[in-house]
Amino acid sequence: MPVICRLRKLMYDRELKQFEVAVATKLSPTIIGNLYHNQFQRIDCKTAEKLCRYFGCQLGDLFEVSDMRETTRKDTASKPIEYTPEPKLSPG
Repeated sequence: MPVICRLRKLMYDRELKQFEVAVATKLSPTIIGNLYHNQFQRIDCKTAEKLCRYFGCQLGDLFEVSDMRETTRKDTASKPIEYTPEPKLSPG
């Protein structure tokens, strides 16, 4: 199940621009843009913490686990993809 970032909604509700959030949180505009457009593979704890503190919200307000089987990533926007977890590596 993909993780969806709700940054776009939080910013829309407060009429904020990506650059404003980047400056206020001291996060790079690239990081803010990637989260805004849901184009990320990992979530950095420090990034999530800064955004939660800035918006006065909890982690669950910023991210959600979706049961949808397709994403809206820029490179796959026209075709749905199915999420499959990475195989676990065996020790040794």
